[in-house]
Amino acid sequence: MYILTSSHYRVRYKEDILRCLALPVGATVQFRYDKADVAPNIWENAMDTRGPAIVCYADSSAEGMYPLVTVRRVEIERVQTHGSTVSILLRAGDFVYAETDSFTDEIAKLSGGHNPGKADGDRRGYFFFAISQTPNSATFADTVAQWERVVTAISSRDAFSGYTYFWTVLAMYRRDDSQISTDVFTPWPRSVDGGRKYELLLYHFRPPYEPEGEKRDSLCVDQGTALVPNSPRTIVIDSRYDLKRWDLETVAGTHRDRLTWIRIGPCGGWYIDLPLTVAGSWLGTLATIVIIGSLVATPAVLALGQGAGKLSVGWTVALQFLFGLAAATAAVLNLRRLD
Repeated sequence: MYILTSSHYRVRYKEDILRCLALPVGATVQFRYDKADVAPNIWENAMDTRGPAIVCYADSSAEGMYPLVTVRRVEIERVQTHGSTVSILLRAGDFVYAETDSFTDEIAKLSGGHNPGKADGDRRGYFFFAISQTPNSATFADTVAQWERVVTAISSRDAFSGYTYFWTVLAMYRRDDSQISTDVFTPWPRSVDGGRKYELLLYHFRPPYEPEGEKRDSLCVDQGTALVPNSPRTIVIDSRYDLKRWDLETVAGTHRDRLTWIRIGPCGGWYIDLPLTVAGSWLGTLATIVIIGSLVATPAVLALGQGAGKLSVGWTVALQFLFGLAAATAAVLNLRRLD
């Protein structure tokens, strides 16, 4: 198992923690590090670095070992090196909660002292390193209750105390699906049906403290082709906690799969991009084959019939169908490949 940490030294580092809180289960996020911040045995063997990891917020305001606040379990799918830096593609899993001090101490033991920190002003340790086993002090769950525990721990740190809300994507589901749960996270769909109505479930929450000032924030939602919104693009955050719904429809009648996306984030700020495939319809493919086949095969079959002089109407129709089917199938397959 691995530990990936992000601090608050730069705004982007904090936003990486917020992205990990916001992502639906199964979505991906990319981290990046300077090689100096990664244990050498990882970037020297980047192609072999795969498997489960825990994302943590490292509170770099502390002296000594940075307190590690647990956030989320992820799966490392790819590690790539480029010059002096490393990028890591992560797939989001369930949420991780642990008591910060005991977890930080346990990670120091499991890693052989690789925890990030500083002493006498000098940086020590790494922000991305391996541990020998899953820490006993951590609990793992894909529930909203667990997410709230993690948010409460994060918001207690000075770097995040000014945020007026935290939010996450619970699910995206068809409107006619009555089995959806709002107590657990539903994995992000990699493919959705065309010509259907869907609902995006967003949950926002703030622990019971009052941030300075009274400010009404908003989330903005945008989408790519093949998706038609039925809700305003701006979602107003007007309470300490709430479940928000964003309605959309998928475009129907296409013979091919269409790649698209949904983008969500605080208006004018950071965001997450969620890829989506709107599946093509086999009826659309069949209709395309029939139309293209008829247009392509008719001249050839008529010419063949005139040349032979003896083809019956039945044979003419049969040949037209077979030639047309072959030609149209090849054309449709070629269209899919070009897409």
